[in-house]
Amino acid sequence: MRNYEKRKKRERISVFAFFAVVSACLVCGCNSEPTANRSFPQKPIKVIVPFGAGGGSDTFTRILQKAIAENELIDQPLVVINMPGAGGSIGSRKVKSARPDGYTLLQIHEGMLTNKYSGNANFGPESFTPIAATGQMAHVIAVPDSSPYQSLSELLDAASEQPDSIVFAVGIGAPSHFVGLMLENASPNSSAEFRFTQSGGGAKRFASLLGGHSSVSTFSVAEYVEFQASGPRALAILSNERHAKVPDVLTAIEQGINVSSTNMHFWWAPKGTPPKLVETIADVLQTAMQLPEVTHALSDLATEPVVLRGEMLVSELQDREREIGSVSQRQAADVPDFGLATLAACTLLGIALIFRQRRGQNEDSPFSTPPSEHASDVRSQVFLVVAIVVYVVVLQFASLDYRLATGVFVLVGGGYLARSHKELWPAIGMMALVLGFGLHFLFTHLLVVDLP
Repeated sequence: MRNYEKRKKRERISVFAFFAVVSACLVCGCNSEPTANRSFPQKPIKVIVPFGAGGGSDTFTRILQKAIAENELIDQPLVVINMPGAGGSIGSRKVKSARPDGYTLLQIHEGMLTNKYSGNANFGPESFTPIAATGQMAHVIAVPDSSPYQSLSELLDAASEQPDSIVFAVGIGAPSHFVGLMLENASPNSSAEFRFTQSGGGAKRFASLLGGHSSVSTFSVAEYVEFQASGPRALAILSNERHAKVPDVLTAIEQGINVSSTNMHFWWAPKGTPPKLVETIADVLQTAMQLPEVTHALSDLATEPVVLRGEMLVSELQDREREIGSVSQRQAADVPDFGLATLAACTLLGIALIFRQRRGQNEDSPFSTPPSEHASDVRSQVFLVVAIVVYVVVLQFASLDYRLATGVFVLVGGGYLARSHKELWPAIGMMALVLGFGLHFLFTHLLVVDLP
């Protein structure tokens, strides 16, 4: 009897090993990218814009998307995917976890930096490969037309005399928030303090201003020009020189406030993306920025068509990170440790299952489950919980291909549940291939959705 059990165990191990080796070989075959013989790109390139459709970043990205497609600057289309939430950190995290193969990009402004230093995200530029900077916009500080403040100096004086009384509409942790903090830090008497309130994007901040819910806010030049007819009045523009779109608006520097701040559109790839692919994408972006239709559209958006790449890009990012990192904050947000929370939840679930198993073994009822069957059932539940948690954690944090991880998960999980039914093993192996490779092809090639 003991020899029979050993033989059955060896058979199960052999079947698992066979399907695991087959899956690994297929994955290696699918992953092999003969870059020397294949041109890039071979499929659509996804550009994640971590803000809602219709906003400044989305509009800017779609201008370039349209120009690149119409001028056939690249063989495959750019697919813009809006992924708003948490000040841009949700979409940014998606790209951070994507495969570094050049097919998933991120377009975000200084939000990459402000999210890091405000505590909205526990990562920053160091977690990505920078591709290029394309275009920059100056900030305008505006108040309602009925506001008593006639200059930026008067506003800061009032914020010093009555701290925490002037409501400043911002997106907490976003560049608009840091603009307000920079003004506080640059106040001549160093005691200015605004009451920052969460409002969101430019349109929502304007609505807050117009509705009397806030006293001051910041907008891009294009946003201010669009909203100007409805009542906001500019106190200053935060650029080194006056802007042609609003030539009568004084700079903050002209008013004795040493603050200069612009938003710049940065393009990012997952860390580890091959330099050759980064250069290919940067070449396309630089060519697109020089097209007449793009420069005309950016002029309407009051966006300077600057392009930075290579050492100039790295230097610009270092300067901006140094400036944003030096801004004094009164309170930083704490980012929850989701990994620790998941581990704690799984531990509690495991403890609950163990107590359930012991209670079932102690029950002395003719209707209760026999101890051996009850224990087997609980062991299966514990195994599945642990397997699912390991599978999710591997996909989230490890650089393991979805096809391999899914195939192994189905083989191990299905094989364990069907350990006494050898006739089901071929079906389990087929299911592993279908779920691993079939779903991967469906999502990545047909639905254009990223998978690890």
